[in-house]
Amino acid sequence: MRALAGLGLLGALAALALAHAALSGGAVACPFGVDPQLPFETVCAQAVGGLWRSAALGLTAGAGGCVLAVAFALLGRRLGKGADLAVEKLAELFFAIPDVLVLISLGFVARAVKGGESVSLPWMMVALTAIGWAAPTRMVQNRLRSLERLDFIAAARALGVPEGRLLLRHLMPMAWDFLLAIFLMRVPAIILTESTVSYLGFGLPVSEPSLGKYLGSHWGLLLQGNWEAVVPAWALLVAMVLGFQQVGRGLLERSEGGRR
Repeated sequence: MRALAGLGLLGALAALALAHAALSGGAVACPFGVDPQLPFETVCAQAVGGLWRSAALGLTAGAGGCVLAVAFALLGRRLGKGADLAVEKLAELFFAIPDVLVLISLGFVARAVKGGESVSLPWMMVALTAIGWAAPTRMVQNRLRSLERLDFIAAARALGVPEGRLLLRHLMPMAWDFLLAIFLMRVPAIILTESTVSYLGFGLPVSEPSLGKYLGSHWGLLLQGNWEAVVPAWALLVAMVLGFQQVGRGLLERSEGGRR
């Protein structure tokens, strides 16, 4: 039920995003009118454009981080207990460092290299992927360890099945639903991280704003009573985060229930 509610919410957002062209046809097509800071753009066009960018960042970086997590976890298991423990400790070290702080630091470095220019969308995707592997790595490692305690896995190992074959042919197929749940739960975390950094002014440029960047550059309008220029982007951000969270948690509960 939780997953269905999240899917419904994401489906509504997808339908709205696909109607972007109609919404950006002018102030008449947008019930919130023209953007006070960008008279040639409507509030709807800016908000839905930010929705596209935030979703693209979350999905791309979430997928990249999960791929790295699986690769590190499998490498550690394949090389033995010592390597597996080393991967675990490295993931714990990276996990202890706040993502927002790391992303802001990387933003300073990128701006220094580029002569003060804001970071680009591809750069942000790479940076979010690079800092987003630690948490899913620990979860994948714990999942593989729990699966290895199953009787038929112990029997296969006793019969001399090679470790690599055991991982790829027996353990990983049983973990795909869990990996999908992790991915979907990582997406909103990444979106919120990017939104926080962009809101603080260290993220994407104003010319291609995410939802966080848009809210950061328009928050002053609330003090002027122009709430209609800010509420759409805020509502889209909250709805997208809740949608992905509900789908991810629903799949995770199903995965855990099926394993039990």
